[in-house]
Amino acid sequence: MALPGAAPTRRRIVPGLQGSIRSAVPLSIGSIQFSPLVLPYVAAVAVMVALAVGVAIREWSAPVGRVYLLYAIGPIAWMAWSGSTYVVTDPHLAESLCGITLALITLSTPALYQFAILAGERPSRARSKVRLAWAVAILFAVAQFNMPLLVDGIHRFGWGVTGRGSRWLLLLIGYHLLLVALCLGNFWRAWRNPTALCAYRSRNRLLFFGLCLSLVSVIDVLPGFGVPIPPVGGFFIVAFFGVISYVAWRYRLAEITPEVAAAQVLTTMSDALLVVDSDEVVRLANPAAQRLFGDDDPVGRPLARVLLDSGVLSEVRRRLNGQSPSPAQLDYVDRNGQRRVLCLSVAPLRPHQRGGHICVFNDITALRQAENERERLSRSLETTLNELAAANWRLQRKQERDAVTGLYNRRHLEEALDRMWLGAQRRREWLALLMVDIDQFRAFNETYGAVRGDELLRRMGAVLQEAAHFPGNLTARIGSDEFVLVLPGTDVAGAVRVAERVQRLVELSVGQEDDTGRWTVCIGIAAAMPAGDDAGTPQTLLRAADTALLEAKRHGTSRICVANAPSPA
Repeated sequence: MALPGAAPTRRRIVPGLQGSIRSAVPLSIGSIQFSPLVLPYVAAVAVMVALAVGVAIREWSAPVGRVYLLYAIGPIAWMAWSGSTYVVTDPHLAESLCGITLALITLSTPALYQFAILAGERPSRARSKVRLAWAVAILFAVAQFNMPLLVDGIHRFGWGVTGRGSRWLLLLIGYHLLLVALCLGNFWRAWRNPTALCAYRSRNRLLFFGLCLSLVSVIDVLPGFGVPIPPVGGFFIVAFFGVISYVAWRYRLAEITPEVAAAQVLTTMSDALLVVDSDEVVRLANPAAQRLFGDDDPVGRPLARVLLDSGVLSEVRRRLNGQSPSPAQLDYVDRNGQRRVLCLSVAPLRPHQRGGHICVFNDITALRQAENERERLSRSLETTLNELAAANWRLQRKQERDAVTGLYNRRHLEEALDRMWLGAQRRREWLALLMVDIDQFRAFNETYGAVRGDELLRRMGAVLQEAAHFPGNLTARIGSDEFVLVLPGTDVAGAVRVAERVQRLVELSVGQEDDTGRWTVCIGIAAAMPAGDDAGTPQTLLRAADTALLEAKRHGTSRICVANAPSPA
């Protein structure tokens, strides 16, 4: 740090460093003699001022922006003073500039510490440390402004003039180094925090290495104690100033205040929002409202000039008057003639008080279209499902029914017989099965043809359904001319009576034919009570009826045979 002297009480010339640059540039104005060595410092100051102004304008609304600007004053003053050591020749002017520079540099260090707190973990306990740092810095600055406390003379070198440091200057340097160490510790902890976000750790890593680089600037203190080194350490401060400016610009360290959040919410929200006063004048409108109502600047206009749709305007007025507080869905036609659906919500700006209202318009046109499309697809899906269910029912009916007679087929009989067997076993009741075969059906088919044979099969099916018309009975065709009649809750005697009824109905149906002649049937009967371990199985009952049918056919035509009976009836 280049430290100028306050009074020419003691002068010291370093002959070995008397340069020839001053004699090469004879241009001088009073106490200032121009030198080309000042040009890099002028450029650095210009760059730092530009960075400070840009970042401060962007972040001025947040505390970190103001702290950044306070810190920027110190490095800019440092570089300005370092450049002035090459051109200032008057010791009194050098003393005045030295006092101002030392005061500004003293105030910049607590600003840096506060910036480190805001950019780091922001612990609440650091507030007292920040206040103490500012108090000490202000004491040093006031003392330097009132009396030359930090320097007790000047050193004059071949490249310029700088101040002679006192013992108080060593104390100030220790104070600066302490705050820099605290900043480094804060940056280090934030950088090495394993639970922090990547951006948070990256910015603190940059600040840590940048501040470490700036420590090289301590060489500018050496000329104040007689070491003839030109003040070049300020350029390391310029490098750190560039890092801190980049961090403030890149990571937007501004705190999220309610005002900042409210402005951002209003700008980015998709719902249109209008704030209307008691005179129905629009006082606030977000960009979404401007797009929805086609008005680039609705603020200050009457509500009737913004809401051109009379229906929407009347609904808004009803809610402004408190007549209908609930939200409503409204059809709205915009300035381009496009129809929209809006969800309107109105709330008082100050609850339970008269005054302005907040009107929120949620454009649910896309949602309504999606709902309509979903309803259309739902109806179409329901229709398709009904058609599919009907097709499945028809397909299942085809699979379970005989194509000629319309009776159940053997597949359905086997499934249903298992269920009926379990039901009879659970209820402990009889289950009878009749197996019916048309006598000499093959000869009938050969004589009259397959068409007349199919007609006879259908008549046989109708006879069986008429004979066993009680609920729960099952009729099925299981072969070419074989039929099965299952009778739940029927014992052997009941099954015989049903078989006799079938034969009577067959005899009665003979007269209805003109040229087919007489036809008869043989019937095998099997009945069981499916209870106990020796009750058998449904297949056992079916085989017993088949065996009885074969026995009946062996004794002739139009016979009835009961399983395990001595002879057919």
